[in-house]
Amino acid sequence: MCGIFGYFGPASHRTGQDSGELSHRGPDASGEFERTIGDRTLWITHDRLSIIDLSDRGRQPMTLADDDIVLSYNGEIYNYEQLRADLKETGYEFTSDTDTEVILNGYYEWGLDTLLERVRGIFAFVIADHQTEDLHVVRDCFGVKPVYYFDGEFFACASEIKAILQRTSVDAVLNKSVLGEYLANLWVHEPDTLFKDIYKLESGHYLTHDLTTGDTETTEYWNILDATPDIATTDLDELIEQAMERNMVSDVPVGVYLSGGIDSSIITYHAAQSADDSLLALNLRNETDKEFDEFANLQRLGDRLNIDIESFDPTESMLDIYEEMIYYLDEPIADPAIIPAYLLAREANERGIKVMLSGMGADELWAGYTRYKIIQHQSLGRLGAPLFNGAYKAWPSRQSDFRQKLRRVGTYLSNPGPNSYFSLMYYFDSETVSRLLKSDSWREDYEAKIEAMLPTGSQLDRVQQFQYLDLKGFLGSHNLIYADKASMANGVEVRVPYLDRDLAEFAFHLPTDEKTRDGLKTPLKEHLRSILDGEFVKHDKQGFAFPIEDYLSSSRMHDQLETMVLDDRMSACFDIDVIKEQLEAHFAGEENYSMRIWVLYTFWLWLEEFNVSIPSKSESKAISQTS
Repeated sequence: MCGIFGYFGPASHRTGQDSGELSHRGPDASGEFERTIGDRTLWITHDRLSIIDLSDRGRQPMTLADDDIVLSYNGEIYNYEQLRADLKETGYEFTSDTDTEVILNGYYEWGLDTLLERVRGIFAFVIADHQTEDLHVVRDCFGVKPVYYFDGEFFACASEIKAILQRTSVDAVLNKSVLGEYLANLWVHEPDTLFKDIYKLESGHYLTHDLTTGDTETTEYWNILDATPDIATTDLDELIEQAMERNMVSDVPVGVYLSGGIDSSIITYHAAQSADDSLLALNLRNETDKEFDEFANLQRLGDRLNIDIESFDPTESMLDIYEEMIYYLDEPIADPAIIPAYLLAREANERGIKVMLSGMGADELWAGYTRYKIIQHQSLGRLGAPLFNGAYKAWPSRQSDFRQKLRRVGTYLSNPGPNSYFSLMYYFDSETVSRLLKSDSWREDYEAKIEAMLPTGSQLDRVQQFQYLDLKGFLGSHNLIYADKASMANGVEVRVPYLDRDLAEFAFHLPTDEKTRDGLKTPLKEHLRSILDGEFVKHDKQGFAFPIEDYLSSSRMHDQLETMVLDDRMSACFDIDVIKEQLEAHFAGEENYSMRIWVLYTFWLWLEEFNVSIPSKSESKAISQTS
């Protein structure tokens, strides 16, 4: 994995040279390419994390055809050796053993669309082609590797937003039009970000910027809805083995994150079968008797597979780590899961492992979330909505997590459907969001975005529709984003075998009844039983608990929350009286609003870290009318 950056425009909008904003993503080498074209400048940089062909022959930006084609690439193409062999048959010669050179020559030989149809991997890259006078920016099918862009008086793109902010004249200004969406989700759907005029390139898309006219066009090159896997004849075991074989391609050691659940146990089993050396499996735990008993189950799995399982319990302040991660995240993502993602990657780095395998994506594709069961049977559950709402109001413990779940289920079943999905998953209700923003208009914008994302004219069942929303949103704009940022902050590449394109297409199009006939993720359970036994299917994953309520009660957090409430930028965004109301209700023990407070606190930390300015009401209205 690496850090990429591209700029094309007047030199006057370049505010600085590469000053290391992306060096954590590529600590092994760096390079740049620069060319003047009329009164404009093309500037492409690269920070390298060496995974395939560790020699200097893999340095980037890499060029072809007398420097007329320039590539800066982040990611891994797992089938690059086969593509390399195909290109050699047509007469191409290679000077390195990198997948980078395969992309470059494959683009030259086949064109971008055919190249993207043939590759299997995770990637984001920018190609400047002086022969066609185009600049292309590409993101992989599921968005494992993020890439952001600005398109105005000049064009800029980068693996992280901070590079655009620090190297160009783009200012850090809040995009108020998606503030309600952030409160509802804890994050913002692609292509938007909370920075005005800076966008995430959508997964499965590429962007083409015309170097002559300055016009920009975005193309969707892949959508899982268009896939037509042969469900009846496809062998799931073979698909999983193929995906694992691809994800093990590396010139450096590969490790695995092992939680003890079904997804990571399957990955660990297959990785152990193909690893050249002893496989390192990392596990993050809380040091309590309960978790220690759970670790004994992991040790049994380690003994069965003859692998080393290293379990560790961090001792430093989780608040310190969370505040540090705000810088690396670029955007506020108010999910404490960022912390274990960061700690695991840091531990891998300290042990000299550059590549780690993760089970991320399995729940979205194989119907692993409990909410899918609620959605599957929502027609029956809708009759019980008053019961859920009544139980929520009558529940004796106001601080109970279960009580909050009753509220979310009751709210969703009262008005089930895609536009109410966030109410089933998250912590703010729509009424409170409207009160915070002093406006209901956010909901209309949110619903329009969800409506635009939903597939039309398809044969998807109800659960598959929500799985599709999760793939486009919860996975592509939330889970994969924070996983990338947390790992790359430590110079570690995280691979996701369940998002192998062929395996994922099969999983998504498998009928929901097949995936849920034995609770959730039935086919994966059956696969695990076939390679190990039923004992390991019964074990739940071992999670790392982050006690937000305890941290909120600390004197440090009280001081920070008081400062937050007094910040003029917060009052320019929200009704401060509503924030105070939420704080008072929580600390009086009347409600458990810990996650609501955390969402606001995360947003405030982001304002501080990036010195974000707030547009005036007139500016916000103009933005809303043009977006």
